[in-house]
Amino acid sequence: MSPAVLPPHPASPPSRRTVLRGLGAGSLAFGGAGLLGACSSRDAQDTGAKSPEAGFTITDQRGKKVSFDGPVTRIATAIIPSPSMLAAVDGGYDRIVGINESTLTANRQGVFGTLFPASKTTTTIAGADFVPNVETIMKLGPDVVLQWGDMGDEVIAPLESAGLKVIGLTYGTQEMMETWITIFGTLLGKSERATALLDRMHDEDTKVRALVDPYRKAAAQKVLYLKAASDGYTTATGSDYMTHWTNSPVASTSPMT
Repeated sequence: MSPAVLPPHPASPPSRRTVLRGLGAGSLAFGGAGLLGACSSRDAQDTGAKSPEAGFTITDQRGKKVSFDGPVTRIATAIIPSPSMLAAVDGGYDRIVGINESTLTANRQGVFGTLFPASKTTTTIAGADFVPNVETIMKLGPDVVLQWGDMGDEVIAPLESAGLKVIGLTYGTQEMMETWITIFGTLLGKSERATALLDRMHDEDTKVRALVDPYRKAAAQKVLYLKAASDGYTTATGSDYMTHWTNSPVASTSPMT
């Protein structure tokens, strides 16, 4: 297993809304990929052929099928936490050729950049607003671009109009995060490693819940979750991924405030 690292933090000065989106998914990255767990959504995915060399198809989180003729060796991603998750599944950083500007800033400041020095000089293809720089991306010649699948046409249409293959991703639940890992496993030809990460995730989740269960109360406890942002703090809501950490299986309502 790759060692866990801290999730990326956005560069200054994105808005609170941008930070919430970037870090909300960022909390799932790398370190989370080795620890958190819930019911897997892997079975719902079209993971295509067993061997990438023979060509394969991925169904992204927009429900769109994206087909590849052979191995994927160059990946550009506008999504802030995805490089660390890709590296966790791949066991290295070599296939990542483009990242978000906020990710670059985090890589230069955090332990991820120490583990993968190339991540501190990777070309940036989008800023904190996730709007892609199509000209830069075309020069990089990626086999695929990872982009948010639920932020509207302005962040995806320019890429697809340029003839680029785009995988649209969404976040917000444990199941969505596990889908990322499954998709990345297929994309990288590392499905067995992705499955091992998910299995470890579920095992750790089960162990933690077993330790906590004797101390649970009958009703959910309300939690105020604050996370750092460039201009202060943001709060998590009941629809935020952090609910997975705090939600009790016996609770009928969300514990987040």
